[in-house]
Amino acid sequence: MLNTPLVQNYIKMIRNYATFTGRASRSEYWLAVAMNCLIVLALNLVRGVIIAIIGFTGSRTGIAVINMLLSAIQSLYSLFIIVPMYALQVRRLHDVNRSGWWLLFSGTGFGSILLLIWYCTVGTEDTNLFGSDPHPIRQY
Repeated sequence: MLNTPLVQNYIKMIRNYATFTGRASRSEYWLAVAMNCLIVLALNLVRGVIIAIIGFTGSRTGIAVINMLLSAIQSLYSLFIIVPMYALQVRRLHDVNRSGWWLLFSGTGFGSILLLIWYCTVGTEDTNLFGSDPHPIRQY
């Protein structure tokens, strides 16, 4: 399980915690995002199952305490992952020869659509303004 590209790209994102330079390929970006989504989904699933189990016992105080604890765990995970995720997004934008400053427009509807298009676009071949190609051997 730990040797899958999904996990490897997620770990690579964590290792490059605050690296805002260089480039990230589409697969590196999307596999890390997918793993992050799976982790968030798993946290929510565990939260729902535990609350449902405690709900059958009838302990309202227990539900509130567990809900607060699990919410705190989810919040800590969100704080842990925010910087690596932004760094990965910047590196992905660098791969399509765009500045990371474009992330400032992610809060707008048009900006979000534009960013999504760039995240799905093939990166520039060879070296660009932000570094060398993360896929030196491209096969088409």
